Amino acid sequence: MAASGVLKTITTLLLSLESTPELLSRLENALLPVITYSLENAIIDLYEDIFDIIDTCTFSTKQISQTMWGIFELIYKTFKDTGIDYIEEIFPSLDNYISYGTQFFIQNTTLQRMINDIVETVMTSDRLNESERICGCKLIESILLNCRGVVDQYVGPFIDLVFKHLSNTKSTSLTNFKFYCIEAVINCLYYNPLLSLHILEERNLTQTFFSIWFDNIKKFSRVHDKKLVVVTLCSLMEIPVEQLPSILQTGWPQVLEVILTIFKSLPKAEENRNEMEKMYDNESDDDDDDGEADGESENRGDQAVGDDDGWEDDEDVQDEDAEYLEFLAREAARNARSTTDEEDDDDPLEEEILFESPLDKLDVYIRFHDVFVGVQQHYPTSYNLLTKNLDTEKQNLIMKIINIANERRKNSENHTNENDNN
Repeated sequence: MAASGVLKTITTLLLSLESTPELLSRLENALLPVITYSLENAIIDLYEDIFDIIDTCTFSTKQISQTMWGIFELIYKTFKDTGIDYIEEIFPSLDNYISYGTQFFIQNTTLQRMINDIVETVMTSDRLNESERICGCKLIESILLNCRGVVDQYVGPFIDLVFKHLSNTKSTSLTNFKFYCIEAVINCLYYNPLLSLHILEERNLTQTFFSIWFDNIKKFSRVHDKKLVVVTLCSLMEIPVEQLPSILQTGWPQVLEVILTIFKSLPKAEENRNEMEKMYDNESDDDDDDGEADGESENRGDQAVGDDDGWEDDEDVQDEDAEYLEFLAREAARNARSTTDEEDDDDPLEEEILFESPLDKLDVYIRFHDVFVGVQQHYPTSYNLLTKNLDTEKQNLIMKIINIANERRKNSENHTNENDNN
């Protein structure tokens, strides 16, 4: 389809203009009629490309313009009417709206209700499989990480939605979707530990959840996953043990053991992520070089080969039969996805290099150090219970974490002082 090819080219152009926000803003305004027309007229064949453009515009600028906010309701309407099957294509844009338009989002209850409705639909609709429902869990995370302290009313509903899929979970049958369900509840605990614990207790789910979580701690293999575990358990540690549910008081020493387990594997995870980022940067550089070379080759070719307009017909317009076959293949693949995904969705989770969250800038070594020292000074009962089972190896690991935290804090302070002097 020629239109799809043009839209893909526009997306590539937008990516190349990431460092020129003024030009991107003008392009947003120029593309608005195309986006609006495609969504209002439900041109489903273009949905993937249209949402790719919206994602690229909002991600590249790291802010949501009035132009982009102006089509949010249309995106929601498209999802509800004809776009539910395209939730994986829609999700990145929704995440950008929440992440880069947070202040506007938290002040607008209508927008919050729309996003919450999308989450509820994704988590409950029979039309979606487990892989697609992951988008619902990721939206929950985006909301809770970016809107801390202002969306308390959604914590209970989020936990209820997630536990519709976690209630029969066994540690031996944890699919990737159920892993994301666990992370959604962890995000609730990080957002507001006391409120979330109260809700879990009310529903008699505390023991069930923490058993599933801790039994599957090795599944938390990526840097973001590990940081989320550490900051959440640190938030729980700041609560006096007497105020915790009895089941948590009984297993309180395990909280520190889980944190130490995460810290032991964190350096390797960070190394892996850094290597992947370097590979991505190198590939991007290679793509840029290839694009320049291809462009020169195409320009030279246009001078010698092609029609009077300098374009080759079979490059510009695809054969209709090929289009139809592609459409049938896409639909067949979509229809083939079923609940069997639960057994097939066991591939290890990979680092998402372009994923950004408020946890990126948070140093978990410093965070743990501050909390651990604070518990020792202010909550001796909690501290004694936490540390009663520590052997020499674990004690040494804690000292290593504290030393790293002190070193990082010192380096950060020196860097700040250098900037102030400059």
